[in-house]
Amino acid sequence: MAKAFKKAIEAGREAREIGLAEKLASAAATSPLTGFLTQSVGGQDPCVRV
Repeated sequence: MAKAFKKAIEAGREAREIGLAEKLASAAATSPLTGFLTQSVGGQDPCVRV
């Protein structure tokens, strides 16, 4: 339990140091897989067959 609390404190401290995100006029959809799917050896999309 103490380890989890320590990690929570560290995460909170890091988030405070980073600061607030930039305010935008409108929302933009994102996905954690967007960058992952386009990054591969040779820079080609692994989902596209040649």
